[in-house]
Amino acid sequence: MTSKTGETGAWFSLIFVILTWGFNWPVMKYALYYMEPWTFALARSVLGAVLLFAIALATGQLKFPERRVWPFILTVGLCHYGLHFLFLTLGLQYVEAGRSAILAYTTPLWVVPLAMLFLGEKLRGLKLAGVIAGFAGIFLLFNPQALDWSSRPAVFGNTMLLLAAVVWAFSIFMVKKMNWDENPFQTAPWMCLVSLAVFAPPALILGEGKPIEWTPGLTGAILYNGFVANAFSFVAVTYANQKLSAVNVSIGLLGAPAVGLVASAVTIHEPVTLTKVLSLVMVIAGIALMQVASHKAQEKGQISAN
Repeated sequence: MTSKTGETGAWFSLIFVILTWGFNWPVMKYALYYMEPWTFALARSVLGAVLLFAIALATGQLKFPERRVWPFILTVGLCHYGLHFLFLTLGLQYVEAGRSAILAYTTPLWVVPLAMLFLGEKLRGLKLAGVIAGFAGIFLLFNPQALDWSSRPAVFGNTMLLLAAVVWAFSIFMVKKMNWDENPFQTAPWMCLVSLAVFAPPALILGEGKPIEWTPGLTGAILYNGFVANAFSFVAVTYANQKLSAVNVSIGLLGAPAVGLVASAVTIHEPVTLTKVLSLVMVIAGIALMQVASHKAQEKGQISAN
């Protein structure tokens, strides 16, 4: 009974994360109307770090990391928590939130070439089909009818979003390559703290191009990002990962960009074009095929080992 209850709670946690991360795209877009990307990212990480440290302290898991863990913390903290989110916000200020969500969630596709080059992984079968479908979805968004190549802000924004996905992919690749398996509740607060090294310099040096217009909406957007979309979602997705299969969680999280596309249309009235929908379907289908292929390969390896 306890196991069944735990699994049900994990599914609700996963749904919470999908909705939270999806709805966060128009929320972030709104916040960037009023403040610079680096200032927003800094505020988000400070709030997230405070809450994650509080959670670790309350659960008795707060401790200074051992020396062997610091390469893991620095890699994920600087790349995923830091550079990934900085590039994401730099791009989001020039690109529609729904389109941004699609590009940002192409991360698994970019892990493939890294794994092929440095881990010797082979590309065949379902994984090959998934990669082709996923990258076709990306190329669809970059065709001249979907992207104004004469607009520097548009090209810059879309490039930053792809770079955000690539940096996140590099972080995933490094964790996989080094075979790190640390307690997330002990490492996440320190990763969030490390990410401040990415956001603080531009925030202090470049500052704000114009005074921040503090409104209830902006305050709510920052609190939502720091606490709900950052710290609370981390706890929820960690719980889901512990109770559900990796395939269920990975494929389930692909619902976030779909929610982002719909939420952006409803809340900030972005157009939902056929190109966006087709691209989203191709990217999600491609990544789902890759996840299924990886799961089958793992099962085959376990059977061979036995």
